[in-house]
Amino acid sequence: MVQVDSRVGSRELYDYFPSNTAELTQLDAGDFSFLGYVGDEPVLIGVERMTLRDFVNKVWSGRLYGHQIPKMLASYAHSYAIIEGTYRHSRGYVSVSGKRLKGGSEKDVTYQQLECMLLTLIHTTPIRLLQTNDEQDTVCTILALEYWWRDASLHTSHRKIYAPPPVVGGRQFYAAKLIHQIARQLPGIGDSKILQAASHFGSVKKMINATKDEWYEIEGVGKTTAARIVKAVEEMA
Repeated sequence: MVQVDSRVGSRELYDYFPSNTAELTQLDAGDFSFLGYVGDEPVLIGVERMTLRDFVNKVWSGRLYGHQIPKMLASYAHSYAIIEGTYRHSRGYVSVSGKRLKGGSEKDVTYQQLECMLLTLIHTTPIRLLQTNDEQDTVCTILALEYWWRDASLHTSHRKIYAPPPVVGGRQFYAAKLIHQIARQLPGIGDSKILQAASHFGSVKKMINATKDEWYEIEGVGKTTAARIVKAVEEMA
């Protein structure tokens, strides 16, 4: 069942959902949410939906990165942003339905500006970006997400081509998950131990509340390093 936020910007899409697949409620963050599963463990998935103009204005006003994304990351195990609307290049500017897209102060948005905004979202946050054509397309995408997260074991074709993340320049590259980002900042937890720490604790909350003895349980983390980590976390508070 998909939870649809009852406020303007979300509730307009409620009628596009088939019967018994969605319900209106008031969400603390995002426009839509639903339960997914990682193995047998339930996880909460959140979706923020924005039209092209909404997206541009939220970036320029600072609201997207200063408020909405931090709140999404704090509220959900996995977060998605859906950018709704088709556009094309027109003499260096963004054209939507034959008209130039306008952003803050009603300025025309250049094609390069929009593409850079989208790339910034992809490369600097753990948010997963999806783009849709219109409201009905957005609802179909959300239902497909909910179906996938409800039972990801139904979709196994990726295993045929799966390979571990490559080592580049002696550094291992990982998905930009919040727990990995925090672990990387802790003393003594280099790239080689990030996945070990994330797997050992399972959540950011457990990791930052861990004792010296709990850190010492991780292979390669000595008593001195464990003490340094706990001290560093205390100083962050």
